[in-house]
Amino acid sequence: MRLPGIALLVGFAVFAPRAEASGVVSVQGQNQLEYSLSSEADRDSTVPREIFENWLDADIRFDRFLAGFRYEAFLPHELRPDSLRQGIVQRYAQAEYPFGGIRAGNFYGIFGRGLLFRSYEDRSIRIDGNMDGVLLWGEKGRFKAKAFSGRIREIETDERTAVLRGADLGVDAGMGLGFGGSYLIQSAPNPNPAGYVVPPAPRHTEAIGGRLSFIHQWFDVYYEGGRINRLFLTSSDRARGTTYDDLRGTGHYAALSVFPFGGLSITAEYKEYERFRFQPAGSRGTDYNNPPAATRETSYALISRHPHQLDPNNEKGFQIEAVAAPIAGSTVTLSRAESNRLNGKPFFHEWYAEWRQELGGKYSAAVVYDYIRDEETGSKNHTPIVEFGYHPGGEWSIRSEYQYQQSEVTLGTERNQLALVEFHATYDLVFSVVGEHTASLVPSFDPDNVPCAREKRDDFFYGQVDWFFSQQHHLSLMAGKRRAGFICVGGVCRFEPEFEGIECKLVSTF
Repeated sequence: MRLPGIALLVGFAVFAPRAEASGVVSVQGQNQLEYSLSSEADRDSTVPREIFENWLDADIRFDRFLAGFRYEAFLPHELRPDSLRQGIVQRYAQAEYPFGGIRAGNFYGIFGRGLLFRSYEDRSIRIDGNMDGVLLWGEKGRFKAKAFSGRIREIETDERTAVLRGADLGVDAGMGLGFGGSYLIQSAPNPNPAGYVVPPAPRHTEAIGGRLSFIHQWFDVYYEGGRINRLFLTSSDRARGTTYDDLRGTGHYAALSVFPFGGLSITAEYKEYERFRFQPAGSRGTDYNNPPAATRETSYALISRHPHQLDPNNEKGFQIEAVAAPIAGSTVTLSRAESNRLNGKPFFHEWYAEWRQELGGKYSAAVVYDYIRDEETGSKNHTPIVEFGYHPGGEWSIRSEYQYQQSEVTLGTERNQLALVEFHATYDLVFSVVGEHTASLVPSFDPDNVPCAREKRDDFFYGQVDWFFSQQHHLSLMAGKRRAGFICVGGVCRFEPEFEGIECKLVSTF
């Protein structure tokens, strides 16, 4: 593997101190480096055997002015073996004033809760939807405003998409009441296969939305709704008799949080999305919006084996969660989530219960039960979990976790078990060991050549060390065999294939 400039990047990440020049000039940034060497990559030719990824962000601030850049090196990228590239991929300059500011170059942003627009980065699911253009924002009294014009990064190709322009206004009406509205319009080039001297007019797609919030001592209320209008018809649309109303998308999201008395909180969310995926023209994997999923996100590995991925084109549902502290040192969580198709057909249902208890100041325990019924895959998944912790005081502590999952699938019943032990030697040094045993079912044939199910057993085991040093660096080393699974954030999921080998991650701030 060619690694030009890698030694320089690693040295800069590890040894560069947080720098502040005299006066008002300061330099700060972050470097994230990931390297892995797999012995199992030959099972899937789409997964490179050796992966090196690095993100370096640096900012220089002088008074109210900010300039920065991002340097990336993928040799290759985890998701694309042919993506051997390195260089500066983001650059920006920003000026801030008492009433607002302006930024030219790359930026991220969100309107409301992301129903119509959310440009964000999450490396755990390999999404970097940064915009390249101009962003303005301002604040005066009870009013806050944002406006931008730019092109989002296409996730699949790294190319820039059509121009998107947007504006958002929020108003604090006082007494806990707030409201706002957003407008966005995309201008995409119109194909010109006939080669007209005067090209056809651009194809426009607009998004319009509004929101309302109310905050009270005993409860919070939030509502956001929107509409996506495609302002053009293709020749195929006209041939099929499609109208503008047939192409219109709508989205509604509402949330209510209630705090009836100390030690109890109840949160309810509702969603309804129809043809509401707002994408750049011609894109397949990039979205302008990220509507709330109204489902529970989990950190437990076996529960995450059966995720829910939001479908903003055809989904409605709700989530209700109650958290109570009935006695000292105790926390009880109950959650119910349901997602259906717009015609009422069941899609994804989840029931979750959790009890956590501190015992005598040195011990802690937790019991969790999760049930997921996935109508799309036809599976029913029962997952009980127990946790125990011992923290006698001082720096060291130990935590253990056991997860068991029984899945009723079309072929029969599958069983999985996972055990984890985590030892905190000091505040800065953590050792972890994870073992998993799976008993899955695969299609087969009996001696009479009659279709049947065959049980396939497998074992996974790996160890990990996390070291936080110099108050600026986090080094993570992992070795062993890790099972394939999903990583999900905000209703967006990424499948991570099985891995066997070594993995190193280093995050440094300076």
